[in-house]
Amino acid sequence: MFNLADLSGATGTISVVILIVLIAIACVVNRKGRRVPRLMADVMLFMIMYLVVKLLHGLLLWIATLPWLAAILLSVVVLYAVLLRGAMNFLASALEGCDNPRARFTGEGSSAGYRYGNFFLSVMVGIGALGMANFAPIGELWVFISTVIGCVFCLIAHAADKHNYGNEPAGQPRSSDDTPTKLYHDFMTQGVFVALHLTTWVPTLLFTVWAIMTGQPVDYLPAVAIIITALIMAVVLAAKHDDIDYAKVHPAPTK
Repeated sequence: MFNLADLSGATGTISVVILIVLIAIACVVNRKGRRVPRLMADVMLFMIMYLVVKLLHGLLLWIATLPWLAAILLSVVVLYAVLLRGAMNFLASALEGCDNPRARFTGEGSSAGYRYGNFFLSVMVGIGALGMANFAPIGELWVFISTVIGCVFCLIAHAADKHNYGNEPAGQPRSSDDTPTKLYHDFMTQGVFVALHLTTWVPTLLFTVWAIMTGQPVDYLPAVAIIITALIMAVVLAAKHDDIDYAKVHPAPTK
């Protein structure tokens, strides 16, 4: 008999198969000198994002089995130091010829949110993964749905952000929204991170509140830690608010 749980457990395999087929079709289309249809490109983006989210979600659950301090530190190292800042520094250096990517992304001219926001969110994801140990594991179907939400948000946010680029006065350095670092940044922060929020700290807060309201025994310390981290983030970003210099953070390629 058809079982929805069996289907949700096979979504990873199905996604890999669909992605391989779509990549093959895209290669044929490109060889014929045609553009890949937008719908196909969006589906490929979703499949890649889902596989990344699925992998990271499983990794975070494993990390959450470590002692709490080690788990949080390792989560931040993986999510922020390696997959966000580390990967963007590598892309800027290898593909965009940037001599000092650290100064470009975190130095003067980048906004406080750009410099610090995702660090705090990475901490919240790590704490949220720890908090989910108090509850039944998130089903794979919800991981899939969370990725759908993250992918839609990523596409909308990237489209909306286009208006901030290329508007510098004549003679000034230009900015671009389609450089490798910008595309990767949006993929991770506006897509993958959004999905991970929905599978870690967001359900931890909701489940903890529900458990308290219904009188169930629950460890509320992870939820308290998440709230404290969010408040610290709000204070830091409010105290260090400044506008982002788009031409500095994501400069247009030079000829």
